[in-house]
This record gives sequence, C-alpha cells and structure tokens, in this order.
Amino acid sequence: MKSPETRKSELLAAAETLFRENGVDRTAVSDIVKKAGVAQGTFYNYYQSKDEIFAAVLEHVSEHTVMEIQRTAERKDIGVTEKIGLISQQDFLMNRENDPLFDVLHEPRYAYAHQQYIVSRILLIQPIYAKLIRQGVEEKLFDTPYPEQAALLLLTATKFVFDPAFFTYNSEEMLRMAEAVQDINERIVGIKTHNPLPKKLEQGIKNYNGSDKNESNI
Repeated sequence: MKSPETRKSELLAAAETLFRENGVDRTAVSDIVKKAGVAQGTFYNYYQSKDEIFAAVLEHVSEHTVMEIQRTAERKDIGVTEKIGLISQQDFLMNRENDPLFDVLHEPRYAYAHQQYIVSRILLIQPIYAKLIRQGVEEKLFDTPYPEQAALLLLTATKFVFDPAFFTYNSEEMLRMAEAVQDINERIVGIKTHNPLPKKLEQGIKNYNGSDKNESNI
C-alpha cells in the first residue's frame, strides 16, 4: 500500500508529464489518473480540480528553478558578476523547457493566476539576487545601498517586460530589449563596467525567435 504522500507525488508527476506533452487544455483528469494508474475518485482525495493540480505543478516547477539558481549562486569557481549573468541565462533556458506549461497562463481566464505566479517566482528568487548584490558591494564590484530593493526592481522589470501576455517582440527587438535590460540592471546595482549578454542566453533568444513562436517569456 502506497502512502498518501507517494500517491500524491505520482499524480503530480503524471499531470506534469501530460501537461508538457499535450498542453493543459488537452489534458483531462481522466488522462492524469490513467497515467498514474489510479481510479478517478482517488484524484479527488488529493486535488479538487485540474486547476488545483496545475497550480501544484507550477509550484513544483518554481521550486526546481529556485533550487538550480541557488546551486549556481553557491558556486565557488566563478565570481558574483558571472553568477548573475549565468542565473539570467539559466532562468531563460529553463523557461523555454517549461513553455508548454506557461502558454496557457497567457489566456485571459488565467490572468490572476498568471500574475500570482510571476510575483511568487520573483519573491522566491529575490533573496538569492539580493545576497549576490550584497556580495558585489562588499567586493567593490557594485555600488548600491539598496541590495534587496535592487534585486526586486531588476527581477520585476525582467519578468514583466519579457512576458508575452504584456509585450511581444520579433528577434531583433527582443535582443535589443535584452541588451537594454542588462544595461539598466547594471546601472541599478552600480556595476562599473558593462558586460555583454551571456553567449548562451543570446543564442537562446535567437533560437527561440527563429522557431515557429514569435513571443518570449523570460
């Protein structure tokens, strides 16, 4: 007999797999329980609806993203400026992997859930950025008396300005905006020397806009 925690985790894993493969709208609760190998009634012992398990999947994705970003922030082999650039790159590439989950959030019926997701993600990542900014200040690489506020500002700007629910770009516009955001973020934290976009991030933007999509979600 499986424990309730194990059964709930299996339902969550099944839902995430199907949402990625088929999209949220094309996945029914019946598909989830079939994938998990449980009866339909079992689903409702753990989740009230597909929307609730979708929210749980998004929370799980956020936790994974934060864990990966934290690992990068704790690396000893690179400096603080490189860490921030690498984290921006990681965040973009992980979001690309999660596009099948994010696309439905851009529909009007998910507007509130979408905004809540963005805000919760910003608040999860903000302490990591703030700690790195404080380190940069201590090392005389950055110059700001407001590390927590600087972290919040740069994350909020990045998350909203690159969200296709609010703004869309062609490839050239998106690269230009990414360069502008990097420049503005450097000014916010008081970086004394300009750094180019990380190569993998630049290539990721080009690849993404060269596909059949013309929207972005950094």
